Parts: sequence; structure tokens; C-alpha cells
Amino acid sequence: MQILSALLLDAEPEPGPGPGPGPALEREPDAIAPWAPTPAPGAARLLALAARDRLAGAVAGTARAGGSLVTPGSWLAAGRTAARVPATLRREFARSQTASPLATAIGDERTVAFASVSLVEAKRIETAFGEGVTVNDVVLTAVAGGLRRWLAHSGAGVADFRVKVPVSLHGRNGVSDALANRDSLMFVDLPLVENDPVRRLLAISAETRARKRDHDAETLDALFRDLAHVSGRLERMAQRWAMSPRVFALSVSNVPGPPEPRFVAGRRLRELYSLAEVASRHALRASVISADGTLFFGLCADAAAVVDLDLVASGIEDELAALLDRAGV
Repeated sequence: MQILSALLLDAEPEPGPGPGPGPALEREPDAIAPWAPTPAPGAARLLALAARDRLAGAVAGTARAGGSLVTPGSWLAAGRTAARVPATLRREFARSQTASPLATAIGDERTVAFASVSLVEAKRIETAFGEGVTVNDVVLTAVAGGLRRWLAHSGAGVADFRVKVPVSLHGRNGVSDALANRDSLMFVDLPLVENDPVRRLLAISAETRARKRDHDAETLDALFRDLAHVSGRLERMAQRWAMSPRVFALSVSNVPGPPEPRFVAGRRLRELYSLAEVASRHALRASVISADGTLFFGLCADAAAVVDLDLVASGIEDELAALLDRAGV
């Protein structure tokens, strides 16, 4: 989003000046100031840079555990993180009893569909159904409504779906590189067999609160990073387990975009959709992005596995309308 904003989006209708051919390019070639690259670093400089990076990694790893490099508190925090691992793995990686209808071979063709809802209305739903409900809970409930409609139409039978929810750790525990992504994940069960949309929302909200309270995303991030240091083979095995279709059916991401109006080449940005590629044996993916007061849902699916993807999109919008109606606003 930072790169998109820097390259494409303007805060004002009138775009800033482009690079264009400057005066230097209009002068004679011999009038252009010569350019020379910075000299390549020598062995001593490279060694110093490597030592600095090693130290920074050690400090960041200790900060991730909640303490400083040498204090007893850092060791206690690291111990607490390690103690959380077994319970986190049971919650997050418990296999579902049956694979979803999306757990199929992925072909070469894709189908896409789109939905949009007012962010203001999503926030009204957020505040109408009790403390602890978030916009992200509303987003997941909307996706649940779309999946219910598609499953009922496809004849696959309505069953609960577990979804993977990426969690950004950017800005937490010292992770603040302006252009770096630092993502973890958590898995959330969507109670599709529940007929009432409000009860679906409250059940999803209770589960996401429990995941956050127990710091599942941070614990998994620490676990995968530690495995990578111990053994690449162990890390790959853990990643394969995490991508099993019996662990989750599809991924649902939600990324905040620019909250204020933005302009592209002098025209106001009206819609901003994101599409994310599907994965092996995960034939559908939902990507949500907010911009200028609207939540935009981009759906990408394997064309053979997910027929009538528009039903998911219309179900998302209808689910939000039903929740808004029940909220009485």
C-alpha cells in the first residue's frame, strides 16, 4: 500500500509534476555532470555490516520475546512464549474432520468476482453487537454468508469452514521497517451451519478474541522463525502442515487502504480491488481492502472448482445488509 500510494495515488486532484525531461537532458551531452557509482565495500566493511546485522537480529529476536538482551525478564518472556506453543498448535493446527469442497486440484483457468460494502455501515455493525466485535469480525461473517449461499446452491452441503487469516505484525515488538512486511497467521472457524447471522458474528468474534488474547499469531511467528534457524527441513514440514486443506479451506485477508479520498491522474479513486492467487487444494481466496470509506472484496477462484462465484459475492453483500438490519441502524 505504501508503494501504491507513492507511485499512483495523489492526495489532491491535481497530480504533482512528473519526472519529465529536465533541463539537463536538453543541454549538450558534454554539459551533463559526470556520474560515478559509490565504491564497492571492501572485506572489512562487509564484515562490519555482517556483524551489525547479526547483532540486530539477536536484539530483535529477544525483543520479540518481550525483554532486552541480558535481563532476566527477557528469559522469562521467552519461556512464556515457549510454554504457549503446545496450546497454540492444538488450537491453530487441529485438522478438521473432512476436507472442504475447495480441496481439489487447481487448473490453469481463474474466475473472479467482486463485492463492496460501506465501511461506515460495517463499523455500525461493529458497535451494535457488543464490545469486542471488530470490523475484521464483520468481514469474516460476510464471507461466511457468501460461502453459505454458494454451498447451498452447489449442493455440496453446508458445513463449517476454517479459514486462514493473515495477521500483520508490522510495528509490533520492534518490527518497524517502513517497507517491510512481517506477517503471521491464525485460523478461524466460520460457523456456516448456524442459521442466524448475528450468532455467526458473535461466534466468530469470540474466537478471534481468544486467538488474540492467547497471542497465537506471535507464538506461531516465533515458532516458524526458530524452526528456520534449527532446520530448513523442519520449517518446510511445518509449512506443509500449515497449508493442508484439512487445516483450512481458504484464506481471507483484510488490508487497510487509504481512508481519505485519493486521486489517480486527476480523477477520484472510486473502487480499489485486490486479487490474490489461489493455492494448491485451496480453490478460492478472498482479499479485502478498504479505501475512502468502502470495503472492497476481491474473490479469485479456480474456474472449474468454483462455478457461480458471483453467488459468493452477492451473499457477502446480503449478509452485511442482514446484519445492518438486525443492528437497527
